[in-house]
Amino acid sequence: MRSDMLTRRAVRALIVVVLLTFAIFVLAVSIAESGNAAQKDFISYWAAGQLLVRHGNPYDADAVFQVERSAGFSEAQPLVMRNPPYALVLALPLGLLSPNAGVVVWSLWIVAALMTSVRLLWILHGRTADRTHLLLYVFAPALACVQLGQTSTFALLGLVAFLYFRDRRPFAAGLSLPLLLIKPHLVLPLCLVLAMWIVGRRAWSTLAGVAVAAVAPIGVAMYFRAELLADYLPVLHAAHQDSALIPTVSSLFRMLLFRGAGWAQAIPLSLASVWAARYYWKRRSKWDWDVDGAPLILVSVWTAPYSWFTDEILAAPAILRGLHLAGQRDWPRRLFALLDAVALGLVIWGVPLVSGAFLWTTTAWLLWYRYATGQSTERAGEELTSGRSKPATVPSQA
Repeated sequence: MRSDMLTRRAVRALIVVVLLTFAIFVLAVSIAESGNAAQKDFISYWAAGQLLVRHGNPYDADAVFQVERSAGFSEAQPLVMRNPPYALVLALPLGLLSPNAGVVVWSLWIVAALMTSVRLLWILHGRTADRTHLLLYVFAPALACVQLGQTSTFALLGLVAFLYFRDRRPFAAGLSLPLLLIKPHLVLPLCLVLAMWIVGRRAWSTLAGVAVAAVAPIGVAMYFRAELLADYLPVLHAAHQDSALIPTVSSLFRMLLFRGAGWAQAIPLSLASVWAARYYWKRRSKWDWDVDGAPLILVSVWTAPYSWFTDEILAAPAILRGLHLAGQRDWPRRLFALLDAVALGLVIWGVPLVSGAFLWTTTAWLLWYRYATGQSTERAGEELTSGRSKPATVPSQA
């Protein structure tokens, strides 16, 4: 019996080593390909930084296209940064760097955000000794973010930092939220619940943190260009037009059932928001973000009206929770490994994110979570909040 246990631990340790080695390899390749910076999503943030430093409009497609072409961008259409104006402070330093230097710095920032998020999630789960949290380093959306230079990793850090600080430092938790909201369209049902939670708990310190962290970056960005808020409005319209071409559940719903009617793409989001409000209201007296937030995050990402595969990195907290809830059951872990391996294969083989090959992933993470918990989403939340399955949390030493 003891020898079998030691063998299992040795095999798991070997798997962890292999996975980490693979993740480091992907990072090394990503940085080594800095000469191809113009062909990554990074180029849109670099171009925005370049224009903003020069007091230009970082949302002007024509101006962005010229800057991107000067760096070797070869696509027929410009890649415009669509994050809200307060996210421009992330791109601002890139305005001082060349494309090749910028992509290295940007990649390191993304990896640092991912490592910090994984570390905080490990602490939130009681500093478990099984090192399950290391699997997040090879979660396919996380590696796609590193490879393409996507800001979704920063949004993940904002989400995890909120979860980490919400009780011990409410103001710091609020400061973290605008980082999550650099992609607000991904978490609208979650934002609805967050607003209800702040009002219900009278968490005014958290609200103050949100206000400070949102207004200050806008002030910095508007120092370089006062018209930023007006500049951003056409970007929202363009995103609405392009969303029909994105492989999401919402766009599929729109195209198949309503023949492309734009308003139909908001139906899944609307239904999810109603579900989220009811879901929170039933648990409001014992709401636990670590526990009840997991299915809420998954449903928010699943019904997002505009998203890409890289945005699914926000599912990481729920994925880790599902792995912990699976306990010693092998099949949930094996199934996750299979799903993740297929998604990784698509990323490594260079399948374009616009391809329908990525249509299944958000649904897969949601259904896998339900399977890993061994019960329906709602019953999982009720059991966990009762303390029967929730890992013990210890005070942070960070």
